[in-house]
Amino acid sequence: MKYVFDSSAIFKAIKENKIDILVGNYTVELARYEIGNILSKNHVLQTKITKQELSLA
Repeated sequence: MKYVFDSSAIFKAIKENKIDILVGNYTVELARYEIGNILSKNHVLQTKITKQELSLA
């Protein structure tokens, strides 16, 4: 069975180091931009991730 992941589910999977569930499934084209916004907000507004971690994404 194939699944469609939105940006929040993708971010959560990456954050929990469970990216294997994403392999072979689908997402919408817009998700890459939404994930960029999530990363930016986590860095700038909430300082939950470092500038170095942001550059690796």
